[in-house]
Amino acid sequence: MNDNEVELDKLSEKVRKYVEDMKKIDAEIKEFNESSAFMEQAIQEIGEVGAENKWTSLFNQAQAALQKAKKNVTEKVKKDIKTIHQQLKSFKSGTNTYLSKFYQKEKSKVDKLENDLVTYSNTSQTGSPNKTP
Repeated sequence: MNDNEVELDKLSEKVRKYVEDMKKIDAEIKEFNESSAFMEQAIQEIGEVGAENKWTSLFNQAQAALQKAKKNVTEKVKKDIKTIHQQLKSFKSGTNTYLSKFYQKEKSKVDKLENDLVTYSNTSQTGSPNKTP
């Protein structure tokens, strides 16, 4: 309106109503866009925190299983370690981008943990790793 130097009260009632409606719609679109941006940010944060929680839980389970294995390697402990190792591989190669990002961030820690899991899953029941000839 200002571009054409036209005052709103100089227009017909129908046009004024249309202009006011368009202003409301424009405000709603702006509010929707802001809400959408916030929603995307919220989804990202939820995904990142969820991935971190899943990895932390898996690390804790792995550490507990490895501590048990250091004391006494039983078939149950070996089975638990293999299950955790499978979950670890699934997290690493899965399609969840948040889990993948967390893996990339903690790659050295994850790789060391995976090495430890493999070592103990190949351990004899006496508690010492099997030696290959």
